[in-house]
Amino acid sequence: MNFMKTKYRLLLASLLFSGAMMAADIEAAVIPTLVGASTGEIDLTVSGGVAPFVYTWSGPGGFSSTDEDLTGLSSGTYTVTVTDQYCGIATMEVVIGEINDVSIEEIPLFELSVYPNPTNGLIFIKSTESLDLVLYSIVGEVVLSAKNASQLDLTGQATGVYMLQATSQKGVRTEKITLTR
Repeated sequence: MNFMKTKYRLLLASLLFSGAMMAADIEAAVIPTLVGASTGEIDLTVSGGVAPFVYTWSGPGGFSSTDEDLTGLSSGTYTVTVTDQYCGIATMEVVIGEINDVSIEEIPLFELSVYPNPTNGLIFIKSTESLDLVLYSIVGEVVLSAKNASQLDLTGQATGVYMLQATSQKGVRTEKITLTR
């Protein structure tokens, strides 16, 4: 998902007992909404000023909130007023835009089938590629290795999770294997 970060610098006038003023930065990290959905987000960060801060949000369709960060937002302009302990006030507008639902489909480098999984000892490997196989324990130790094997026997290994790394001329794929008894 696209992630845009917009930084706004505003003066949070905080009248302290000494009469001094404090400056504050307000940053808004914005995630746009999907077209026709309410998936937008605003992550607000306030630095400077004097905590605690009070957040007052308004937005499209009568939206209101007192939360610092917002989720489930539709597109539109949202306005936040931040008030610090000494009534210093800063106001900012944040626009939630829309994006199309863009998804990334992972296309395997090569066909690989490892079964049964979970297994009680014997796993079968099918591929149209010539493979170098290495089976790793969950802590990364090499347990078994083989070239162009169509099966691996794990019956002498401890139950648990293993990672099977299959390397061909087209690349490397890794499959999680669960050994049960």
